[in-house]
Amino acid sequence: MLAKARSEYLNNPAMEKEALAASNGRATRRGATLLLQRAGHKPEQPTDNRPACDDESSQFDASKCTRFTTVADLPTRHAYLVAKGGYEGCADLLLIDDRSGRETVFADVPVFSPDGQRLLIQNECVADDSTSENHLEIWRRQNGGWVLEWHYTDAQAYAADPKLKDVFHSNVIAWHEDRIEMIFIDPAFGEGPERRWRGTLSRQN
Repeated sequence: MLAKARSEYLNNPAMEKEALAASNGRATRRGATLLLQRAGHKPEQPTDNRPACDDESSQFDASKCTRFTTVADLPTRHAYLVAKGGYEGCADLLLIDDRSGRETVFADVPVFSPDGQRLLIQNECVADDSTSENHLEIWRRQNGGWVLEWHYTDAQAYAADPKLKDVFHSNVIAWHEDRIEMIFIDPAFGEGPERRWRGTLSRQN
């Protein structure tokens, strides 16, 4: 579900319908409100501000437009992944703990390490529209939440490789404990042939 979400439009009703069906009732929608069940607590209830998103409505206000879309129910991670989008631009990804309700905001869909104690964010949003200026981030689970452990900015990438034309893409090939094998893609957007190269992120104690 997460791998598929990385390649889809996040405010996609069809994608949410699939995610809700797969949750077996843990996540449901009631009109503009999502109901995300929590152990021993009232459900989390992210609610759209739909009138503000409709440019034909008298209540239209792009600055107040908010749309929540269920991306995935992650019961083994004790979490839900929800996209929070506005009128335009890139969506924020909220990882909501299904026990505490604590939210962590990411710039893109996470890739979890095999043990679930870390996750990788590959931010492929245009920098001006993104919640983060980092292109790559590794987060570590800590005290029931997540803390940023390492980051690599777009500026660092462009300084290291002046041939980069614009936003580059990346995919995880394999994650082996402290080593992440990746492939990077510079689509060049019609300004030249696409480039692909492999790389490895390694954690050293």
